Amino acid sequence: MSRVFKAVDRHGAEMEFELLEPTLQHESRADMERLKAYSAALNEGILPRAAMQELLREHGIWDDESEDNLTKVVKRVALLEHSLETQTRQGKTEECTNTAGDLSKARLDMFRQFMVQQTVLTNSCEGYAEAIKLDAMMAFCTVVKATQQPYWETYKAYVEERDFNTKSTVAMEAQVKQSAILEGERDKIVAEYPEQKWLKDLTGQLAAQMDSELKRAEKEFQGKVDDAIVKEKGEVDGEGDQDTPEAEGPEAGSDEESQGDVAGGDASPEAVDRD
Repeated sequence: MSRVFKAVDRHGAEMEFELLEPTLQHESRADMERLKAYSAALNEGILPRAAMQELLREHGIWDDESEDNLTKVVKRVALLEHSLETQTRQGKTEECTNTAGDLSKARLDMFRQFMVQQTVLTNSCEGYAEAIKLDAMMAFCTVVKATQQPYWETYKAYVEERDFNTKSTVAMEAQVKQSAILEGERDKIVAEYPEQKWLKDLTGQLAAQMDSELKRAEKEFQGKVDDAIVKEKGEVDGEGDQDTPEAEGPEAGSDEESQGDVAGGDASPEAVDRD
């Protein structure tokens, strides 16, 4: 796949750009951005992976049973791959077709459960940092095709142009190109699965089904994660509000009493009697 794309630069001129293959230097620079992002996420109160996993266990979203189910389906995929290999050597065409179908379904289930598990990482400090690293890698690999010079000198320059420059479309087009490249790599991997030889007619259908299932599972799981986090924050806020008296309405007393409620927090009749 071509890595060249057209986009409008920061000055409003259409140019050709290229998304280079990452080098060790790109990797090193992107990793520095990952470390910065992790620290920033931690300071913002985003949970590390271990804490996120514990939270999900407490709310029953991903527990020991979930881990066991994932382990079982991984083993099933391995066993079916071995069976298909044996049947292929023996020339058992009908058995191969049946096993290939079972293997495809098991692999889809494995991917679905794996993506649910990985949502733990996606919502953690580590997940945020890895997303920034991938974004930075793309920025550092973007060059002007004619000169082969980096378009953005720093990740900060990339973010500023992406978020605030209304003329430039370079960041958006680079992201589109990167997504297409990653999807192409994924398709190559899927095409090499042993069951694909027996399921050529179903390849496109299975890929579409896989995408649909993964998106559905991720959306459903994300909702559970958000609910758990909201519930956790609500419990903490509730503990802090237990000792706070309810404020009286403006008709309940004079302005002085209202000011007393705000300043002292204790203008109830019981407090007056004590005085």
